[in-house]
Amino acid sequence: MPAPTPVTPCDMWNDTCPEGQKCHPYEQDGGWAAGCMEVADPPVPIGGQCNLLWGDLKDDCERGAMCFGLGIFAESKRCTPLATGSADAAVCADPCSQPFVYFGLFGLCTPPCDPLGDDCPEGVVCIRLRTRRSSCARTRDRPATTKRVKTPTIAWRSTCVVNVVLPNCGSTRCCTPLCELNAPDPCPAAIADTACQTWPYLDLNACLPPGLGLCSKPLDRRRDGALTR
Repeated sequence: MPAPTPVTPCDMWNDTCPEGQKCHPYEQDGGWAAGCMEVADPPVPIGGQCNLLWGDLKDDCERGAMCFGLGIFAESKRCTPLATGSADAAVCADPCSQPFVYFGLFGLCTPPCDPLGDDCPEGVVCIRLRTRRSSCARTRDRPATTKRVKTPTIAWRSTCVVNVVLPNCGSTRCCTPLCELNAPDPCPAAIADTACQTWPYLDLNACLPPGLGLCSKPLDRRRDGALTR
């Protein structure tokens, strides 16, 4: 959809639009550009349900956010914070948020979520990413397997670990189910000779929901330095 005229070009990574406007992407001649648009009155805050016609120079989110949703339902659209930095080094204000860059033009910071919970909008689920964060995304409702995942994301309710963490992992890394540390242990039935264990990569604790574990070898059978990714 063409942009309204006149449009003042802007930089999505450094919004310098006048007060009352914000920088927003739009389709132009088969590609993408960014221009200043009026901020809705009243604006929808970050995290609120929003409306967007993809490619149009309009949404109803506050400045610093864009209406975005990955689900098949309109209810999945939320005002999502824009990333700062650059296309090569996108940064989110929340270190546990995952930045996604689109068309090299702008980045969005998807909020963290609970991989075992139900805190994502309708039509999407919370998955563990290979960047060691959790994010709401579209994925098939399928059980975790021990087969190596080759895509940038990991199957729902599973994560990717190095082979020393799991028995009989025939690859460099394999998928393993997530689990609740304070609940009945589902791991022996999912993967033989495993148990629900604490996360082996300690600097992830700040971004892990309380009580989240993973199926792995018992602690006394792990090799030092075992990491998740």
